[in-house]
Amino acid sequence: MNSPFTYRTIITKSTNFLGRYEVSISMLLGFFALFNLTDLLSTSIALRIGLEEANLMLLGVASALGVNVIVIMAALKAVFIFAMIVFGLIGIRSKNEKVRNMVFYFILGFILLFIYVSLNNIALIMRSS
Repeated sequence: MNSPFTYRTIITKSTNFLGRYEVSISMLLGFFALFNLTDLLSTSIALRIGLEEANLMLLGVASALGVNVIVIMAALKAVFIFAMIVFGLIGIRSKNEKVRNMVFYFILGFILLFIYVSLNNIALIMRSS
């Protein structure tokens, strides 16, 4: 008995939910950029009201270069967005369904991560006000 809801049909339908993989990846990349910028904005507000950055690596790089944490964070966000665009282009150009699915879910996973980070920053800002 063949079930219409196999792993392959679920993955294929989810990666082509708008009918075209390219549109799906483009939308994901837009959301990725949006939530990265939301994280940057919420972090800058948190730093401005007196909260401290907890990322020791980020603090160390800022200290070593003698620049503000926000400058390093903005540069890091630009690198993240550029890298994710390259990764998205790899998925778009690939003919291999496994690669395309991996790219789709990789970007989606990072979007969920940055949603969590942004919401956490906003909660900390609201709690400290």
